[in-house]
Amino acid sequence: MRLISKNINPNFQSIIVGNMLGDGHAQRRHNNTRLTISQKNYYYFRYLYLLYNHYTSSNIIPPLNQQLRFNTTTSPIFNPIHDYFYKGKTKILPQDIHLYLSPLALAIWFMDDGSKSGSGIRIATNKYTVQDVQRIAYILKKLYHIKATTQKCGTYTKHRSNQRILYITKNSVPTFYNIVKPYLIKQMLYKIPNNKTNQ
Repeated sequence: MRLISKNINPNFQSIIVGNMLGDGHAQRRHNNTRLTISQKNYYYFRYLYLLYNHYTSSNIIPPLNQQLRFNTTTSPIFNPIHDYFYKGKTKILPQDIHLYLSPLALAIWFMDDGSKSGSGIRIATNKYTVQDVQRIAYILKKLYHIKATTQKCGTYTKHRSNQRILYITKNSVPTFYNIVKPYLIKQMLYKIPNNKTNQ
């Protein structure tokens, strides 16, 4: 797998890529960058916190009753991440994201933004353009033989009247699950339709 930053190992890069495709943010501060990670699920948040621990300023995991968010230290090693995922201050879907969408990155993205939807799976992609979501569907088909479609979603506004979410079809759920299964924490298995290991 290619490296966005030569100072970040491939596995950790995949984790960052998954977070950036999901709910993560990068902020340039005084010519260096920090990452912000926020989650609603405490167990998944704790899992991410431990993965990022080397790049945070505290060894203490925030308790359950606090806002589930942490920042990394501000560092030049994250500058390539910011430059890759942002155009100015706007987060984008990079043109060559297929080079970095490893199974681990896909699993992190799913845990960030995925949910069960009937017999299929939804991934919240409404922050991207329709063309971006169609490109993601193409990438999943090309890389992993996963069939995904785009669906209308959310409350429309005049600024974004064409929002779409990515929908992984029922027949592709087993394929998807086999790809991401090694990286899913048990507390997130409820997001997989008909997952008997969580019943």
